[in-house]
Parts: sequence; C-alpha cells; structure tokens
Amino acid sequence: MQRAKLEHIVPHIMRHTAITHLVQIGVDLPTVQSISGHKTPSMVVKYAHQNGKHIEAAMDKLEERYKAV
Repeated sequence: MQRAKLEHIVPHIMRHTAITHLVQIGVDLPTVQSISGHKTPSMVVKYAHQNGKHIEAAMDKLEERYKAV
C-alpha cells in the first residue's frame, strides 16, 4: 500500500474488490461464495458489483448462443 501510495485500504475493501473481479471474469457464484467465506449467496451478490462491460459481455454471449440454434 505504501509503495502504491494507497490510503484507507482495509481488508474489507480488498475482499469486495476480489469478489467483483471473480464475478466479472466468470467465476460462478457458489465458487465465489466458497472463496469469500460468505454464508449466503445473497451476500455474494450484494458485494459483486457489476459494470456495463460485464453486463454487455453477458448479453453478447446469450445472443451468440441463440444464433447457434
């Protein structure tokens, strides 16, 4: 943190960031839940922040699947 000149970084923030990144790269929620130690899937969802690119990529995958049928 000191070398990167980051301030106010606590383990809780790092946990949220890791959860978000895992979800964004396509790791399934039960696996993320196991890694993060959350007791319920709803807590994983609460902390797995999505962005526009992630949502768009998911919709693109769905569109490609329907084209193949």
